[in-house]
Amino acid sequence: MAYVRAYPTELPVLGELLPAIETPVQIIAGRYDSVVPLDNAEYLHQRLPHSKLDVIDAGHFVWEEGADEYADVVTRWWQATS
Repeated sequence: MAYVRAYPTELPVLGELLPAIETPVQIIAGRYDSVVPLDNAEYLHQRLPHSKLDVIDAGHFVWEEGADEYADVVTRWWQATS
């Protein structure tokens, strides 16, 4: 729980560092995720310069609920970056 309680103070610091990350990042989010809102994925995507965001019509366990689409996204990203 300490990890979650640290969000209010640590996330703004991390947010300032995101634009300096040069590593390609594939962000996959569930449109109906009730645990981690889509806003979080959009926040990362807006700040990471080499990111790609794909939103799947699924909930929190997007890799299970949208397994075929999730696998397709990962495969396409892997092929594009290798």
